[in-house]
Amino acid sequence: MDAVHGPKGSAVGRCAYPPAVDRRQRSLLQAIDGVYAERDLERFPVHACGVLRELIPSDIAAWNDLDPEAGRVVAVLVPPEVAWEGMHEALMRNIDQNPLYRRLVDAGDHGPYALSDYLTMAQLRALPLYQEVYRRFGIRYQLAAALEAPPPQVLAFTLNRSTADFEPRERQALAALRPHLRRAYDVARELAGLRRDRERLEQEVEAAVRRAELAPRVEDERLTGRPRCWRWWRRA
Repeated sequence: MDAVHGPKGSAVGRCAYPPAVDRRQRSLLQAIDGVYAERDLERFPVHACGVLRELIPSDIAAWNDLDPEAGRVVAVLVPPEVAWEGMHEALMRNIDQNPLYRRLVDAGDHGPYALSDYLTMAQLRALPLYQEVYRRFGIRYQLAAALEAPPPQVLAFTLNRSTADFEPRERQALAALRPHLRRAYDVARELAGLRRDRERLEQEVEAAVRRAELAPRVEDERLTGRPRCWRWWRRA
C-alpha cells in the first residue's frame, strides 16, 4: 500500500491499483479511500470537501447541514476564506428557491443534480437566491448530492463553479462516491457518540468516587468483629 497525501498533507493509505485501472477510475478509487480516512465528526466536512475538490475540480465545495423548521444552518466551505458575514441567514431566507433542495425535500431524491438541470442562466440570475448568495460567491454552476437524514434535517455536499458546468462523467463520479460519503459520515458520527458516552461514564465514575471520599466512614461489625455499640462504650 502506498502513502499518498490527502487534504492538508495528511497521509492517507492507498491501494496499489492494477495497470488496467484507468486514470478516472484510479481517481475515484482514491477518493473512496480518502473519505474514510477522517473519523472525527467535526473535521469530516472539511476533509470530505477537500476530497471532492480533488476528484471534481470546483471553485468552492460546501457541506450543508440544514434544519429549516428550526431555522438552523451549518455551512462549511472549502476554501473557508470565501465565507462572509450574514451568509447563513441569507441562505436560509432563500433556500426554497434552490430546485435541488426542493427536489430532495419534496421527492426524497438525493441526486446528484445540477442547477442547470432545472434553471437556465437567465432564470438563475433572476432569483433572490442568486442575487443575495450565489452572486457574492461568483457561483453560476452547482452540482449537489444529499445524504440520507431524518426529516426535516438536510445533509448535502455541493460543488460550485463560476465558468463551466459539470460534465456527465463528473456527475457519475459524485453518484459513485455519494454512498461512501454517507457511510464515512455515519462512522464518524457513531464514533463521536461513543466518545460522548465514554466521557459521560468517566464523569459519573469520578463523581461517585468523590462522593465516597466525602462520605463519613462507618465501622462495619462484620469486618471488625465488634458490635457497633462498642464504639460508644469506648468513648464513655
